[in-house]
Amino acid sequence: MNSPIREIQESVQSNAPITSVQEHANLFGTDGIRACVGTFPCTEDDLAKLGHAIGVWATSKYGAQPRLLLGHDTRESAEFMICALSAGLLQSPVAIINVGVLPTPAIIKIATLDASIDGAIIITASHNPFQDNGIKVVDRRAGKLSAQDEQTITNLFYRETVPNNAPRGKIYSLANAEQSYTEALAEYFPTQFLLGKKVVLDCAHGATSTLAPALFSSFGATVITLNNQPDGRNINHHCGATHPETIRDAVVHERADIGFAFDGDGDRVVAVSKNGTIKDGDDILALLLDHPKYVRESTIVATIMSNAGLEEFVVSKNKIIIRTPVGDKHVSAELKNRKLLMGGEQSGHILLADFLNGGDGIFAALRICEVAIQTGNWNLKTFEHVAQIMINVPVEHKRDLQEPSVQTIINAHKAQLNNGTIVVRYSGTENLLRVMIQHKDRVLAEQVGAELVRELKKALK
Repeated sequence: MNSPIREIQESVQSNAPITSVQEHANLFGTDGIRACVGTFPCTEDDLAKLGHAIGVWATSKYGAQPRLLLGHDTRESAEFMICALSAGLLQSPVAIINVGVLPTPAIIKIATLDASIDGAIIITASHNPFQDNGIKVVDRRAGKLSAQDEQTITNLFYRETVPNNAPRGKIYSLANAEQSYTEALAEYFPTQFLLGKKVVLDCAHGATSTLAPALFSSFGATVITLNNQPDGRNINHHCGATHPETIRDAVVHERADIGFAFDGDGDRVVAVSKNGTIKDGDDILALLLDHPKYVRESTIVATIMSNAGLEEFVVSKNKIIIRTPVGDKHVSAELKNRKLLMGGEQSGHILLADFLNGGDGIFAALRICEVAIQTGNWNLKTFEHVAQIMINVPVEHKRDLQEPSVQTIINAHKAQLNNGTIVVRYSGTENLLRVMIQHKDRVLAEQVGAELVRELKKALK
């Protein structure tokens, strides 16, 4: 008897219309599946269906008894998500190894260290507020799932009914999971290399709350920690990588050498210099080009949202910058395909493939410290930024932006910019239309942006 995945694949080969790869709209956004808890697909029934889909996919991809790590961030809904997902997941003969609260990159790294592990499931909504939660699924070798794997899980979600049988899979616990990550990371840095340095960390009341301060302290730093008391509801609330003004003020007040703000699941980082200047992912990529590990890299990967100033900076160093769509999974794929070491997003996803083929805020922060020590650049001076106007427009429905009437509006405003850029896209994690206007003349960018948003609001009603 064919497996459901094989049936889907065979129907594609025979051109059967019902089970084509594009049978259903992909459940996965730019970084996993994400929604307000209690709404589709984060309801009890939907999560059970999703768990079943993941279980069927995993047994087909990895064999009869796949082994998957399971971890989560600090949201109060984590237990509900795990229980509901497990109701469907355990209908397949999977072994789930629960590692508890850990940053997403730590869970992924632990999976790569153990050849008996096939992949990982992380319950998190990353930088979103506590009301949201979601699921990231990763492969031990490839990292973020391919578009084909995402679509297969999506099709199984809609196609399959969750059996009402006794569980076939089991859940285990993994002792010393955090220690495994810590020991792996420690191999990349000199002992006590931060001795005498004062570092401020904003943990966003998230998954880095315990691990990040302990790691920086182990390297000799004097650590001042902010927002490391999670209560299930305060994750990302006016703190962390999405609110770096908090740590900026603390770095200046404490006369610290440097500061770092993480997001809820620890795959993003924003830096703050000794003089209180906030440095985003574009700045971090520029800084790391001076790191001995990456200084010989001829090419780095960024996204369409990265600042034009970064591109000018990279070109000035006789290097190449490749731009991908938004989403660290696209950056990761490009790094892997081209065998490159460094890429990232302006939002703070920094991918350093010598350690992990995914964003790791803690690892990137420690690499930045190494650069600052080696170059003396504690003010984290990088490049002159071209003015970027970012406007987020709440939407109830995501209408097709390729409609001719919408494209006409966008193109008309692009024509007003000489050597400028406009990017209009929907958020893959929230119900937002994101509009970015970039031009060296900030006043012109603001004017064009305001007019564009007014017209798009009318057109997209």
